Amino acid sequence: MNGDNLLLHSVQQIVENSIMTRRYLGECYEGLNQLLFIGGNGCGDYYCYIIRDGVIMSNKIIRWSMKIIDEYLLQMGSLTLLKSIIWTYVNIVDTFSRTIFMQPS
Repeated sequence: MNGDNLLLHSVQQIVENSIMTRRYLGECYEGLNQLLFIGGNGCGDYYCYIIRDGVIMSNKIIRWSMKIIDEYLLQMGSLTLLKSIIWTYVNIVDTFSRTIFMQPS
């Protein structure tokens, strides 16, 4: 799968979002050139890998926001975090779909 355009970005979105965010916000937020934006939560926060010299430094990801960098998420392994994010997302969408599209008995 090449992203879902909501939670996980496509390869094209990863490249475009990383370049555009660095270009337009790099002067305001230090260290953006060390983040690879791989997904988002729909509220302006991004999920990122830390990169240096074009190499992902570990399998840990962080949540980047214009307000905070969540240090707690930095300490969690990305597989656990991605699994949790995807589980939450799928359950919210499923609950929303059932609420909107199911007719009362």
